[in-house]
Amino acid sequence: MVPRQRRHPVRLLAVSASAVGARVVANTIDATATLLGNGHVVRGTVLLGCTAGEQIRFTLTLTQGGASGTGVGAGVCTGELTAYAVTIPAGAGTFTPGVAQACATADNYDHGALVDSKQWCRASGVTLSDD
Repeated sequence: MVPRQRRHPVRLLAVSASAVGARVVANTIDATATLLGNGHVVRGTVLLGCTAGEQIRFTLTLTQGGASGTGVGAGVCTGELTAYAVTIPAGAGTFTPGVAQACATADNYDHGALVDSKQWCRASGVTLSDD
């Protein structure tokens, strides 16, 4: 008697041409940010280059001594390096003029499907200054 072979279903993955090329191609954090509301809020900028027409969601987290906060934002990719403003409320403490550590994330979506994700920090930090 010959043993029966088990057949495993084969799934084919269809990927659109735009999803294959969709990605974050450039990412950085602006070197300066503005203090607002007596240091309770900071206005920073994330610079992103991603596939035109795709959606981008991002965060920017600042830490300075006992102060920290994270801002979130979203936009539509232009295909070129684009500045996206981010409002960062101080979740703890108060920000002051000077240097803060800055880290960001970016998620790139094609028709609702995540196609790329990045995390990075600005090595020299971000200089906070009054408006």
